[in-house]
Amino acid sequence: MKKISFSFQWRKFPSAVFVFWLKRYKFLFFLSFLIVTAWGSYEWYRNMVKYQWTPEAQKQYLESTIKETAFQEAGFMKVLEQLGAIADAHKQLETSSRELFVGPRPDNGTRPQ
Repeated sequence: MKKISFSFQWRKFPSAVFVFWLKRYKFLFFLSFLIVTAWGSYEWYRNMVKYQWTPEAQKQYLESTIKETAFQEAGFMKVLEQLGAIADAHKQLETSSRELFVGPRPDNGTRPQ
């Protein structure tokens, strides 16, 4: 019987890994694609199909959303008043009575030097 000797040489390790990669990179990419797809499918199934909330967690979630979405009418009315004041100020601005792109030039067509 032959004795199998295994000796590990650190110098040849990077080149051995590189050769392994060159020979099997397509399979390794395919294997990683399958692993990521399987994990994503499991997470989708767990979150979409098999979710469960305890009654305490449901109650806590509902209370937090009610607090966050309470309508603050006073603040809303204040913002509406401010927007109305801005709209009124905008209406009071003077508009140019002269059309910029229509009609003869005021300087008789000469360009300033």
